[in-house]
Amino acid sequence: MYKLNSDGVLTISGQGEMADWFTNTVPWKDYKNSGEITRVIIHEGVTSVSTKAFVSCESLEYAFIPSSMKDIDGFTACSSLKSINLPEGLETIGIQAFCDCDSLKTVIIPSSVTTVGRDAFEECENLKSIILPEKLTSIEESAFSSSGIKTIEMPAGVTTISRSAFNSSFIESIVLPNNIVKIDEMAFRNCKNLKKIFIQNPQCEIDDSFGTICSNLAFENAYRQFDGIIYGYENSTAHAYAQKYEYPFSAFIYGDANSDGKLTAGDAAFIAKNLAEQKGHTLPAYADFTGDGKVTAYDAAMIAKYLAEQSLKN
Repeated sequence: MYKLNSDGVLTISGQGEMADWFTNTVPWKDYKNSGEITRVIIHEGVTSVSTKAFVSCESLEYAFIPSSMKDIDGFTACSSLKSINLPEGLETIGIQAFCDCDSLKTVIIPSSVTTVGRDAFEECENLKSIILPEKLTSIEESAFSSSGIKTIEMPAGVTTISRSAFNSSFIESIVLPNNIVKIDEMAFRNCKNLKKIFIQNPQCEIDDSFGTICSNLAFENAYRQFDGIIYGYENSTAHAYAQKYEYPFSAFIYGDANSDGKLTAGDAAFIAKNLAEQKGHTLPAYADFTGDGKVTAYDAAMIAKYLAEQSLKN
């Protein structure tokens, strides 16, 4: 059941999944095509947004999603959509859910979400950052391709950077923790702003192509197509990949807990903060400055001591 008021607010009510209409059979298609819909409010009881529900609803600026929602799709090419609330209880952000929503600037993904679907945020050019929940286990193909994402933190449950996941995005730096076991083809292809990629798993499987990690699409020369630096362990798969394609490589610096490629007081503070918040398990193995096989407050203290001594020498 739906109703559009004089202010352009479309309210939708009902129970269960939204019908999977074709584009030309969506009940409110005439309002959508005429640009009358500016806001959408979906009432409690509705559990999904179907794939064609709001496609190319170009006047839509805001959507309210109820806590009953489990699976969301259907907002592809909503060029005026600036914000959307995604409630706790949501489990899946579906295929092309927000693809080509080029006014979307911020998205808070609730802790209940386990899957970001194929092309979910593709071509969201103004989406600069996004926080992924710890329960997330799957980032599917091209999920952030051609998006404005600059930084992103990978949760512990994600094991694969899928095909074209960040292809042609604005990503500048990314840390791939030890749980990442595979970087699929074209995952970081044509990432012109990517300057640092940290690959913490020494056995991570990296698709054997220069285009898996590259800064441009100048295919006339298959080598030296990456302007950034690949960070990894000596003799790791990251090291071998960089050597094969003649990409700059830097071995991890022990104590560099915040993975910025250098040892500073910020690393000691980062270790202390994570330990205080009981997040020590998220620290990289190379944060172990003392080499005793674990990361503790002692590492933070020894980093501070070492830096103080170096300062006095200089």
